[in-house]
Amino acid sequence: MKTDQAFVLMIVLLLPISGCFGNYEEQYCSQIAENGVAISFDDKMNILSWNDSIPFLSEHEIIATFYVDRWDKLSDEEIIILHELQDLGHEIGIHTMNHSNYYDFKDEGGSPEDYLNIEVLPAIEIAKELGFEISTFSYPHGARDAEIDEVLLEHFVALRGISSPIEGVQPWSTTCEDGGVFRSISPTASNGKNVDKIVETILESDNTILIYAHGIETGSLTVSFDVLEEFADAVDESGKSWLQMRKLAEA
Repeated sequence: MKTDQAFVLMIVLLLPISGCFGNYEEQYCSQIAENGVAISFDDKMNILSWNDSIPFLSEHEIIATFYVDRWDKLSDEEIIILHELQDLGHEIGIHTMNHSNYYDFKDEGGSPEDYLNIEVLPAIEIAKELGFEISTFSYPHGARDAEIDEVLLEHFVALRGISSPIEGVQPWSTTCEDGGVFRSISPTASNGKNVDKIVETILESDNTILIYAHGIETGSLTVSFDVLEEFADAVDESGKSWLQMRKLAEA
């Protein structure tokens, strides 16, 4: 009887250990997350607000990625602003030609390859003709799935979604950069309820942290200088680095 009890006890004790070994392959990470913050801003309509924010960004040594849509409709002034941002060390990325929601596109009968050919490749071509170094993409409205991820990763080193969906994508605060597809968190959502969470995570984790916004101080879905200054102060205090999105694909 004592022998049987000992055997059962041994099995119970070993279960958590065997479970850990069983999940080891799933948890394996070939590219450990960099201790840094990748902040990005979306939409052509906000280019003038990005321009007005250049002195602030430079003062606080913030490096960001700016995602542009409607490449065929850029004015000469907007092109000059984007070049200045790139020259200052910021990254310029693709946000489709027409700010097209992939889910709507798919519901209307379009395939991932159609989305690539209509919304993405023409934007890449124009951007490169204008002299921009293109490496990464952000999904309008965060509309993505694994099928379109696979198609776009043939042309970009990293893709950025938003808070959902969560399947097949790294979280906004991640210990691992494998796969090249990332969620990000908005400081402007729900009246700024995420700001304190973001600051706390910057200060207390060694993860890669992804933040997204749109306009800066002015423009659409605006994040204020005050909030960005909170993030910059937390980055300085934590010793983290500001990361271009393309840096998340570097081993």
